[in-house]
Amino acid sequence: MFNQSIALAVAASGVVVLAPQTTVQAQQCTPLEVVGSNQTSITKTVDVPEGLASLLPGVSTNWDTDFVVPSNANYSQYQAHLVSEDGGSNLDIDMYLKYPDQTADRSYTGQAVVLEPSEPLLLEGMARSDSDPYQVNLRVGGLEAEGVTYTATVYGCN
Repeated sequence: MFNQSIALAVAASGVVVLAPQTTVQAQQCTPLEVVGSNQTSITKTVDVPEGLASLLPGVSTNWDTDFVVPSNANYSQYQAHLVSEDGGSNLDIDMYLKYPDQTADRSYTGQAVVLEPSEPLLLEGMARSDSDPYQVNLRVGGLEAEGVTYTATVYGCN
């Protein structure tokens, strides 16, 4: 038997259901909103500040995106889906679960990651057993990744 999942989107509710091909219970995932918007996906092109200034603390990049976890949610897992129509390489990618006590758990880290054209990259993180995060942060960038365009969506899952 295969232990693979098939993603089925329920368009009316915005809920994604992962239905295993075995007898394991289906996982329900809900897309999270990007902070400061009512959108559940964001498309960005990696920019890199010119010169050595990009290596200095406090220099702004567009690498970070935060997604809001609703205060009444109690998700056990978080998933980020990244896809690039044209692909891209040399991406440095991190996913953090941010908690109310001002701490964060790094759920994923990758350097020189390659996104194959139109093939999603799935990142997964488990919530702490004693606390729920209030945001999920995706950091997608890299000094050698300038110009890579990607779309990111983050889900809370049970």
